[in-house]
Amino acid sequence: MRLTKLPRFLLLLLLLASPFARADNHYPLVLVHGFMGWGRQELLGFKYWGGLEDLQEALNQAGYPAHTGVVGPFASNWDRACELYAYIKGGAVDYGQAHAAMYGHKRYGRTFTGLYPDWGAADGGGPMRKIHLIGHSQGGQTVRVLTALLEQGAAAEQARGGGTSRYASIGAIAAVSGGQILGSQRHYPRFAARRGQHRRRH
Repeated sequence: MRLTKLPRFLLLLLLLASPFARADNHYPLVLVHGFMGWGRQELLGFKYWGGLEDLQEALNQAGYPAHTGVVGPFASNWDRACELYAYIKGGAVDYGQAHAAMYGHKRYGRTFTGLYPDWGAADGGGPMRKIHLIGHSQGGQTVRVLTALLEQGAAAEQARGGGTSRYASIGAIAAVSGGQILGSQRHYPRFAARRGQHRRRH
């Protein structure tokens, strides 16, 4: 197998082994990039998902409708989740009035036409139209924040979200999904205490 085919092979293998591949539906797959990531039209055609290869198109050709999400490369997970929602559903990005006031930025962002405007609507009186979400690195956290906001809403934003599950599956590649164990290591508490004392002095 040529080296250039290896990334495509690994991602396709991962997806075929996931619940997404075994699902009895044709919901679209949305790929979400990580920290410092980029969209398909940026970086002179070099794809975040595949580099010189094009994993989105490989998935489409294999019969899996796939799209690449557009989110800020340096934004918080909250902001990225709001951007991802607007990119998928369409409309202006709404970061929330309380959130925007707390963090000192504008409430509204870019406006998107929407890659799947019917997302969340009933499919001809049948089941809800859903999506599969896969995030890499920080994209995994972004996906988790988005799904939490859709299901639970946000206490500070009383009119936002809650009660709906608009996704069929979520997946994460090299993402911090279950935290890390550094804080439970034997020497970490002493290191953290010394680091805190150093910061107070300087």
